[in-house]
Amino acid sequence: MPTSSQIIGLCLFITVCISKHLIILNEEILVACSFLAFLVFSSKVFSQNLETALHARTFTTQSELQHFLNLQLATTRELCHNHKQYLQTRAALNTVSKLVCAELLTTAKAGKQVRTLCFEQTKQRADTLIAQHANFQTKLQIALISLLRKQ
Repeated sequence: MPTSSQIIGLCLFITVCISKHLIILNEEILVACSFLAFLVFSSKVFSQNLETALHARTFTTQSELQHFLNLQLATTRELCHNHKQYLQTRAALNTVSKLVCAELLTTAKAGKQVRTLCFEQTKQRADTLIAQHANFQTKLQIALISLLRKQ
């Protein structure tokens, strides 16, 4: 890096060359020289601050990225756990569904058997009552006939 005395000497040399028309300046050269001077000035003055800011930003970006990756990993693990629970619940529900269907079929068959049994028992009792009624009616008629003959 040139020292300040070297820079001053260079500026004086360039000024003398321009005044003697050894260097001819136009707009493009002036803009380019100004830009180069600005770059040199900026790099000297702001290099340490810029480097510190970039390191801080790098650290911040890296910590944010690490946090995002940790969050993504936790979310993926939780999603995997929820999926396993879903599969277990689905299997259990399938088993329960099969058991309920089997119970419903058994209950339907048992209901038919109970209905049939009740119907048969009701029919037997009705037949018994009809037979008893007929027997009672016959006895009543015989009793009435014998009562009427006694009178």
